[in-house]
Amino acid sequence: MIFSAKNKLIPIIVSVFGVNALLCSCSDDNLTSSNFPQIENSKETTHNIVGYVDRTRGYSMTEVVLREVDSTLSQTGVAYHGFVDDYSGHFSLENVKLTQPYVYLEVNGNFYSNCYDANETEPMTNWKVLEAYADVRKGDSISVNLLTHMQAKRLKHYVDRGLSFDSSMALLQKEISDLFLLDSLHEDFSKMNLSTLRDYNYYLLGVNVLNETYVWRSGGLDDLLKEDVLTDSLFSTYWSYAYYFNHNSSCDKFDDFVPGFGYKTDAYKVKEYLNNIWQKKYNLGNCSAENYHEIKATESNKTQFLYCDTLGWTLPRNGCYDLDMIVLNSSVGDTLPGHLTKGTYCTDDYYKWGRMYDGSVGWTKASAAESGVGFACTKETLNRYGKSGRKCYRCEYSYGYYLPDVDMSECDENLPKQEPLK
Repeated sequence: MIFSAKNKLIPIIVSVFGVNALLCSCSDDNLTSSNFPQIENSKETTHNIVGYVDRTRGYSMTEVVLREVDSTLSQTGVAYHGFVDDYSGHFSLENVKLTQPYVYLEVNGNFYSNCYDANETEPMTNWKVLEAYADVRKGDSISVNLLTHMQAKRLKHYVDRGLSFDSSMALLQKEISDLFLLDSLHEDFSKMNLSTLRDYNYYLLGVNVLNETYVWRSGGLDDLLKEDVLTDSLFSTYWSYAYYFNHNSSCDKFDDFVPGFGYKTDAYKVKEYLNNIWQKKYNLGNCSAENYHEIKATESNKTQFLYCDTLGWTLPRNGCYDLDMIVLNSSVGDTLPGHLTKGTYCTDDYYKWGRMYDGSVGWTKASAAESGVGFACTKETLNRYGKSGRKCYRCEYSYGYYLPDVDMSECDENLPKQEPLK
C-alpha cells in the first residue's frame, strides 16, 4: 500500500556559530559574485528549500533532515527536520536560516522497487539512507537522489585531501558522470529529479535500475564508493546488469512498475541508455557472420567473455562450459576413444568425444573420476584401471559406461601390467 501525507516542517536549531567570510572560488564551479550573493561573516540568510527524493516512488512518512555544514563538512549544529509530503517524493523546508552556504541532506525511509516485487528485494528496500550535499548559492531547489548519494559518500575523501568544497563537488560530478556515461548532463546532480520534466531524466532512472539490481544480487553500493578511484573494472558488475536488462533477464518488473510511478522521462530512452552503457564498457567491436562464434573478453573485466552469435554479442548462459563447447566444435580436439581434452575456459574441466545419451556423437564433460584418472570410460577402455588421489577406479559397463572406485589392491596388481592408452 502506498501512503501520502502532507507533513509540516519541524525546525530544530541547536546553535549558530560565527564563521569567517566564505569566498566563492570562481575557478571551482564557475561561481561569480554576479551569479550568487556572497556570504558575509556571520550574516544569516533565509531559504525555502524545495526538492524531491528520487529513489523510487511511494514514500510513507519519509524523514528529510537538513543540516548546515561548513566548507570542511563539519556540522554547525543547525538542523531542520521535515517529511516527504506526497507520492512524487516532494518535500519543502521553509524558513531555513543559515550562516553557511553549504548544507547536507539525509533521507531516511523505505523505498519501493522499480524492478522487483517487494518480497524479493529485502536488501534493496531496507537501504534506508539517501544523502546529498549542496550549495544554497546555486538556488534553494535541492533534490536527493542516487547520484547525489554517490557524490556525498565520496565528498569527504576529496575534502580531506585539501580540496575546497566547490572543487570537490565539481570533480565528483565529473568522476561519476564519466563513469556512468552521463554524456549530455550539464546540471548539478542536486537539481535532478524524476518529477520535473528534463531531457536527461533517463540517466537518473537508468542508474537507479542498475543499482537496484546490484544491491539485490551483489551487495551495497557504499562499499564500492570507499575505493580511491571509481573504475570501469570496479563497476564491471553494473555493466553486466545493463547487458542483462537489455536482454530481458534483470529488472523484470520495469515495464509494469515504472509507468505507474509517473516518472517524467521516456522508458525507451532508459533502455537505449543502458544498452549504450554495456556496449561501450565492454567495447567488443563488430559482431557479424564474418566473426561468428568469436570469443572476446570485455574491456572492463578481462575475466568475462562473450561470443558473437546470430543475435549479437552474447553472454554464455552456462558460463565457461558454453565457451569450451564453441572451441571444441570449431577446432580439432583429441577425439581418440578414451582420450580427454582439457578445457580452454573451464581450466579445471576435461571433455571427451563419443556417443551421447541421445545417440549422437559429440563432446561431453568428463566426470570427476575420469578427469582424475586421465581417461574416459568407454567401450575401448572397459576394465581399464586408474588411480586418483587415494582411490582406485575401474571402467565398467552396466546400462552405460561408468567408473566406480574399487579396492586399492586391484590397482596395485593390475596397473603395472596395463598397456599405455593409445
